Amino acid sequence: MIDARLYLEYIRALDIRIQMKMRQIQHMRDSLTSISSSTDQEHVSKTRNDSVMADTIAKIADIEKEIRHQATDLVAKKGEAIRLMDQLDADQANILSGYYLERRTTKELADSMYISRRQVERKISAAICEFQRVLSERQSPESVQESENGMLQRSILN
Repeated sequence: MIDARLYLEYIRALDIRIQMKMRQIQHMRDSLTSISSSTDQEHVSKTRNDSVMADTIAKIADIEKEIRHQATDLVAKKGEAIRLMDQLDADQANILSGYYLERRTTKELADSMYISRRQVERKISAAICEFQRVLSERQSPESVQESENGMLQRSILN
């Protein structure tokens, strides 16, 4: 069984990792502007700056590829989480979505809901319990078929 809090924390952490990598890329691009390459008039075939630029560009390309893969995973996970949250009470879905999917802080949520941070924390805990129930009820098509067959067999025997 999947733990609801870990499931949602994974989504939140994945979003944070993507944002960190995007900042890293921006920093690397900024550093590229401070590196000068050799001009055509110089007789040196390859300078240290050219090598640094090439390495930095290659690293940027690698990180962008990682971001694309992680972003695809993030979109899929968020979509799945939203579909599951649709089965919750609107207030519970709103608080979980705000905290885990929108990455809002408990203070931001408290301010927008005009309640204390402690009340937000309690609401998150209660919503996690309900989300756990929904997550536990989620079944694969094979287990749904097995469940339906089991109910059919029980109804025949009774």
